[in-house]
Amino acid sequence: MDEATGTLERFGFFQDYNSEVYFGTLDVTGRLTTWGLVHSVLVGADYYDATYDELDLDLGGTRFARPIPINIFDPVYGTVPEAFLREPPTNFFKQDDSWWGVYVQDQIQLGDKWHALLGFRYDDAEAVRICCPPIGEPVDPTTTIKAQEFSPRFGLLYHSLPWLALYGSYAEGFGGVNEGVTADGSPPGSELSQQYEVGVKAEGIDGRLTGSLAFFDLTRENIATPVPGMLNIVEVAGEVRNRGIELDVSGALTDYWRLIASYSYIDSEITKDRDAEGGTGNQGNRFLNAPRHAGSLWTQYEFTQLGWPDLTAGIGAFFVGQREGDNENSFQLPGYGRADAAFGYSWRIGPSKVTAQFNVENLLDKEYFLTSLSRLNIQPGAPRTFLGSIRVEF
Repeated sequence: MDEATGTLERFGFFQDYNSEVYFGTLDVTGRLTTWGLVHSVLVGADYYDATYDELDLDLGGTRFARPIPINIFDPVYGTVPEAFLREPPTNFFKQDDSWWGVYVQDQIQLGDKWHALLGFRYDDAEAVRICCPPIGEPVDPTTTIKAQEFSPRFGLLYHSLPWLALYGSYAEGFGGVNEGVTADGSPPGSELSQQYEVGVKAEGIDGRLTGSLAFFDLTRENIATPVPGMLNIVEVAGEVRNRGIELDVSGALTDYWRLIASYSYIDSEITKDRDAEGGTGNQGNRFLNAPRHAGSLWTQYEFTQLGWPDLTAGIGAFFVGQREGDNENSFQLPGYGRADAAFGYSWRIGPSKVTAQFNVENLLDKEYFLTSLSRLNIQPGAPRTFLGSIRVEF
């Protein structure tokens, strides 16, 4: 874009996209005692299967070789030739993902003050991709990627006082096979993570109010982000480190009034990166869309004292600070605040409990930017939105 004149070279495409996703999980929990130790055991498995199929019409791949410009200060719409809509697809992409995992976790009570947690997860993921990216045809357009990962986790908690506990934990994570392909047609691999955390948990008001303060160090490896203006093409950040604190408070201030509050501070840094020439690229920059400050406050009230014990109402606010709009840190998304509200009513029909819920998101209809991938790919927040639901409990 020419920032002096406001002329923007637009990237346009038409997409016919279809997807099918299936997911299932099975958990078994139980308590047992061995050699005087109390175990809370969790054994589970899950399965995920997804198919993505799309046909794209890329403006740059048709006989309209040049993108059609528009002036952001004085835009004129409707200048794309109608013949563009009759052009055949220029790009296709299909991906089949299958991913299953098994996990075991044991929470052990060691006397009155100590608790230990031991667990692991095993993942097996496979992605089959048929792709013809617009940058050229790969030698073999069908790519099969397989990945397996063993991820341990463990932690230790100490009740120094009946209302105060100190804890520490370590966990590894597996994010599955990254979507898309890199610019040279090679697969982007899988995302991995390691997290260290230490913190304190406390109770107050006779156990009705709980809070926690955590210090964390999270490292994510091999993170794929879309390349602006290139369909299904991603670039990979070698390593991103997020360090910070999280504060959470929740509980009942009275018999009818509940409160949930949270705050986080994140120091985000791209510690390993590579540009097109294999250099350091964006190393040392903040990772995109990672706010330094974020928080929320939600309160809910039951109208029992007013004679409506089954009526509840809640209101809350969410705050997100300034974020980097891309990994180059070339521009920033401004921070924002958003207000939400909710109303609910419950009644009984025979042995069943029915709850009707009505939510209003972005109550004040504020305009804000939610996320960004580049200067040309910024997602605005949704306007005022109304949601309704009915839940039946048997």
